[in-house]
Amino acid sequence: MDKVVVTGISIQSCLGDTQETWNNLEGGISGLKISRPFVSFSRLPLGLINSQPSQINELTLQLIQDLSVDSKINLPCQDIGVVIGSSRGCQSQWEVWLQKRSHANPELQISFNPPWLKSLPYQPAILCANFLGASEVVLSPANACATGLVAIAQGYELSRQKRCTQVVVGAVETPITPLTI
Repeated sequence: MDKVVVTGISIQSCLGDTQETWNNLEGGISGLKISRPFVSFSRLPLGLINSQPSQINELTLQLIQDLSVDSKINLPCQDIGVVIGSSRGCQSQWEVWLQKRSHANPELQISFNPPWLKSLPYQPAILCANFLGASEVVLSPANACATGLVAIAQGYELSRQKRCTQVVVGAVETPITPLTI
């Protein structure tokens, strides 16, 4: 059986970027901090990447840019598969849209037409594929807390079955939203 080789890693977490996350994990440092990102909630211990909850599109683009540098991917890279999962996907965007709609004055007849095709759970996988210029398989598993592991397994199978010679795998979540809290 052919070997699967990891050529790059990209992490953005409440502990920092890839190197900071590893260092903080080794040092036993927690990324949780008491925060109040939403006025409707009291202060809570949260794992924020920045001072406010991250937006999934911005986080995904940062991760894929970092990964392309770390793995030395030459762009565009058409012969690469993408398996990037997300359970919640663009949940925070939907919450903002629904909040705006619920506070709108019904007499104003405000149209509610969010760009829903760009806000479904597969959006991180599509963003990565577009960034890479990929034209191979693009998958977007959604398996709750196992999403990242499922993405790795699917990427491994794509490689083992010789459907792709290279596969970018991973998961991205931006779970700190009013609904989730």
